Amino acid sequence: METTLFLAKVFGLYLLAMGLLTPLRRKDLSAMVEALADNRPLVFLVGVLVLILGLVLVVSHNVWIAGWPLVITVLAWLVLIKALAYLLLPFEVTARLVRWFNRPAWFIMGGALWAALGLFLAGKGFGLF
Repeated sequence: METTLFLAKVFGLYLLAMGLLTPLRRKDLSAMVEALADNRPLVFLVGVLVLILGLVLVVSHNVWIAGWPLVITVLAWLVLIKALAYLLLPFEVTARLVRWFNRPAWFIMGGALWAALGLFLAGKGFGLF
């Protein structure tokens, strides 16, 4: 349970911060995402770094029981799947996917979703509810 609470705090604070930052810095982030879609070496590097993070998360928290800790397990697997997509999909497909998600509505809806999920996880991790 210590790992679950630790990851709830980390994921919660990260998602809350990114959820608030994303709509506020949408134009800057959109430009960075577009630059990522044009940079093959950077896509590979991001894939490798996210792969390391995803493996650490999945190995440390692979808890498939009903309840809120399952949210952390699902997030860990999503991180790992994202890394594998960056590394295994052809670059052109990855670039097309990155550009497809690079829309104002995604930044606003995603930011709201991330902030809500972050608030939930931080609340659980810090024992607020």
